[in-house]
Amino acid sequence: MIVPGAQARAEDTPEGVALTIVTSEEDQVADVRELSRQLMQRQQERGTAGRRGEAQPPGVEYKNMGGSGLPGSAGAPSVPSAARIEDVPSGVVITYRASDPKHQDRLSEEIHRNAEQMTPGQCPGMAPPEP
Repeated sequence: MIVPGAQARAEDTPEGVALTIVTSEEDQVADVRELSRQLMQRQQERGTAGRRGEAQPPGVEYKNMGGSGLPGSAGAPSVPSAARIEDVPSGVVITYRASDPKHQDRLSEEIHRNAEQMTPGQCPGMAPPEP
């Protein structure tokens, strides 16, 4: 997911852990929402535990990105979880909740780490843009 001006932050909530993805570029809000929904659809189709993934560009380090480090699963939680997505004025909030409450701390750590790895405009699971 590459969207100009996009930034992410994670926050623990009573419902689980919320990943907020927003952009300061008003003309990019629709792209943030669409790409986030595509991400959620792929996670639902393959399961949020990230056991299977799609082919990703070479040269990406998947370790510590969730999804058990498998290519194509970067950013997916490595523990079974439920997720919901909702629009906010500048993007989306994706809230994850572990299926088994004893794994919520691990899930939260993964989502916080993923948010920290996101640089403005680029998802950590994608190859860097061509120069």
